[in-house]
Amino acid sequence: MKLERFKERNNKMIGVVLFTIICILLIGSVILYKTFASFNVNHNFNIINGKIEDIGNIYFAFYVDNQIQTEMPNKESGYILDEENSYCGVNGELDPSIKVSLTDEFGIYLTGITTNRTKCNLKFVKGTFILGKSVKAVTSGDGLYEVFHEEVDGTLNDTDFSKVEYRFAGKNPHNYVEFNEEKWRMIGLVNVMMDDNKIEQRVKLVKDQSIGEYPWNLKGDANWETSSLSEVLKNIENGFSENVIKMLDHNIVWNIGGGDTNDLTTSMFYNIERSDSTFVSNPYTSNGTIGLIYPSDYGYATSGGTNLDRMSCFGYNLFQWSDFDCQANDWLYHQTNDWTLTPSSTAWTAYMISSFGHVYGDVTSSSKQIYPSVYLSNNVKIISGNGTYDLPYVLSVD
Repeated sequence: MKLERFKERNNKMIGVVLFTIICILLIGSVILYKTFASFNVNHNFNIINGKIEDIGNIYFAFYVDNQIQTEMPNKESGYILDEENSYCGVNGELDPSIKVSLTDEFGIYLTGITTNRTKCNLKFVKGTFILGKSVKAVTSGDGLYEVFHEEVDGTLNDTDFSKVEYRFAGKNPHNYVEFNEEKWRMIGLVNVMMDDNKIEQRVKLVKDQSIGEYPWNLKGDANWETSSLSEVLKNIENGFSENVIKMLDHNIVWNIGGGDTNDLTTSMFYNIERSDSTFVSNPYTSNGTIGLIYPSDYGYATSGGTNLDRMSCFGYNLFQWSDFDCQANDWLYHQTNDWTLTPSSTAWTAYMISSFGHVYGDVTSSSKQIYPSVYLSNNVKIISGNGTYDLPYVLSVD
């Protein structure tokens, strides 16, 4: 009897132990499942472009606007990797030695991985690539903004016209570039006509400092092709170094459509600049690699006025901007009288940005500040810097 009771107690103990082990395994499996359920295993090193050893499975979780997704966004999605807030780790802990970034071919680039079963949280936000560097888009304050366009009849747009551009806006966005051993600034990634009449996107720069005061045209007319200022700018281009000349896109066409009124909003200016509207027989396009900014460049560079948001400012004519202080947070507002590239549809005036912040047509024979502008080739890449005044982006060309 004692032996039977002992066996019974022993069997019960074994049962309890087995039950406990099974419970622990189940709980562990649930925890492990929850830990990896939102992650996709990836052993495809065509996606992982970093120089790393084959150390086993790597797990990815994709977040788009902070919402978990089953797949990574593609290049055409309008999203880029938020490198600042994406991270990798092992055993639930962040590993700061692991760096994650996104190539302009939309490949994940990982460095510093040494452990199997590494998990990476990849967070995607609105943005685009600027010269090979991923830049987040913002909706307020200083930074890179999405700009949406509608095609308008009569403008020089074809089927390749992109409805989305990216513009730096605000009082002082991080868009400084070291160019020609000087500080220039990126206007953004904008639509531009090429010499084959196709519309493509290029990064547009403007010099940070004026080269001085010059008339738009000493002869007094509004024909850019034969203007005295176009000759001044050609002379500046002739002074560029060989390496800088390689960075310029030599296949672009400057649109120089003109307006016949001061009552134009930013988007109206954008369409008129690209129209075939000029005075009499003046050309509405011009070949060359150096020019000036457009009134619309100035308009899209605001993040809003003192008491108005960005979209509200877009609703007012640029001639009215100083009335609503929309120039207050516009980095292209220099508090000087500056010429733009755009002529009026009269024979002797072109548009200027005034020291008060509004835009209107003035006689071309008068002198105003000049800020040269260029478009960069697609072969140019950012290799260092963060876009601030003290650490401007450094460029290299293939």
